Amino acid sequence: MTGGGPTNGSGARSARSELARLRESGEHRDREAQERIEAAMLELCAERGYRDLAVGAVIERSGYHRAGFYRHFANKAECFESAWAAEAVRWWDQLAAAAEAEPDWRRSFCAALNGAAALIEKRPGPARSLLVEVNVAGGEALAHRDRLHDQVAAAIDCARQDSHSSHDPPPITARFMVGLLESAAVKALTDGEPERFREELPELAGIVVGAYYDQALAAEEISARG
Repeated sequence: MTGGGPTNGSGARSARSELARLRESGEHRDREAQERIEAAMLELCAERGYRDLAVGAVIERSGYHRAGFYRHFANKAECFESAWAAEAVRWWDQLAAAAEAEPDWRRSFCAALNGAAALIEKRPGPARSLLVEVNVAGGEALAHRDRLHDQVAAAIDCARQDSHSSHDPPPITARFMVGLLESAAVKALTDGEPERFREELPELAGIVVGAYYDQALAAEEISARG
C-alpha cells in the first residue's frame, strides 16, 4: 500500500536532521556563553586585579547565572586560563598574518610590532590581563605565556638566518628582545598610557634590528617608524 506521507526511512532521516540542528544550536549557545564569560574575566581582571576578583563579579558582568559559569569552568583559575589562551591565540593569529604579508624579516617584524601596538591601544583591558595579571594568576596561564614567549623568540631569532643579516648573536638574544618588548608594553599599560608603547616603537625597533643588522639599517628603521 502506498500513500502520500513520508516513509519510515525519510521520517527517521528528518528526526536525525532535527536532532543534529538542535545539537549544533546548543553548541553554538555554549560557545557564545563561554566567550562572554571569558571576555568578562579579562575585562574585570584588568579593572580589579586577578587576586581581588570574585567569580560572582564575572558572572554578573557576563550576564549569565552561576550554573552557567560552572558548566564551563571549575573555578576562577580555570576560567582565566581558558580566557588567556583564547585571547593569546587571537593576538598571535593577527600578528602572524600581518608579518606574513611582508616580503622580508625586517618588514615582517615591524608589521607585527605595529600590530601589537594597535591591539594594546584598542584593547588595553585584555592586554593588561595578558601581560600583567597573568603573573598574579600563575598556574597553567603562566605556562601558556612561557610557551608563547618561546614562539615569539623563535620568530625573532629567524633574523639570524636572513642572508642580509650582518650579525650572528647567540639564540638567547631573541629571548632578551622578547623581555624588552614585553617590559615596554607592561609599563605603558600599568601607567594607564597604552598609546605610549607605540611612541616607543622607533627606539625598540632600532634596538632589535641593530642586534641582527648593521647600525645603518637600525637607524633607517628608527627613521621609518618615527
